[in-house]
Amino acid sequence: MIDDRTNHEMNSVVPTTEIKVESERPVVVALDRSSISVAAIVRVVAVTLVLLFIGGFLANIITSLAYLFFLLVLSVFFAYLIDPLVKLIRRPFKARKIDRFMPRSVAILIAYVIVFSVLGFGIWAVAPLVSEQGREFGASLPAYAANVRQAVNDLDRRFDRMRLSEDLQNRINEQASAIGTSITAAFGTFLLGFAAYLPWLVLVPILAFFFLKDVNLIRLAVLRLFPVGPLRMRAGWILEDINSTLAAYTRAQLLSCLLIGTICTAGFYLIGLKYALLLGILAGVFEFVPL
Repeated sequence: MIDDRTNHEMNSVVPTTEIKVESERPVVVALDRSSISVAAIVRVVAVTLVLLFIGGFLANIITSLAYLFFLLVLSVFFAYLIDPLVKLIRRPFKARKIDRFMPRSVAILIAYVIVFSVLGFGIWAVAPLVSEQGREFGASLPAYAANVRQAVNDLDRRFDRMRLSEDLQNRINEQASAIGTSITAAFGTFLLGFAAYLPWLVLVPILAFFFLKDVNLIRLAVLRLFPVGPLRMRAGWILEDINSTLAAYTRAQLLSCLLIGTICTAGFYLIGLKYALLLGILAGVFEFVPL
């Protein structure tokens, strides 16, 4: 009796708890329609590769055209240098109104013969001395390198007397060596590039010949791009200004090269500098390079 009452009280005091177990459901992940699909990624990659291929192809074409453009510029300069001589050859025939006996193409050929004969004679007269000085300069390069090393050692000793830190000394020496290396590399690259251009320089007189021969046809072809009237007249005036400006610039550059080369060569000889002729010719050639 007592046990039944006790059990009843315990059941009334402690509430019963029911545990509900929910059934596990599979989780389904759905992609939003706005997310990037695999096909879109493939298309982007394909378009990028195509653009890179086209860019590399165009870069190669532009590089090749740069060489052609350089040859065209040299041909135009050479044509402007030869044009006064061509006009001088044809002037007596034009004055007597018998210029049909001296066509422009024949005058160009005669001008070429004169110019290349003078250049050939000058090279024949100067080449032995220049080549000798060039060999001496090449033989003196080891001595110059030894002098540079001696100067670097003297610089290190001065740094030691100045009590500079070793790190600072190393940095200064590295910078000096880097400057010397960059100058040597740039000079060697220039010589290699110039040697690579030499075979192509044969095309310069050929292209200049056609520029000189067909200069009037080129001018008419450019003028026909403009409508008849004031616009074509203005285009003609602009072409005349460009022609006169380029002609004056080219002849001034040639005169400047000759003057600088002559003055430097004479000055180097007066001060007793070795390789005076070689250095004077290089000074005249580099004067033509616009900076």
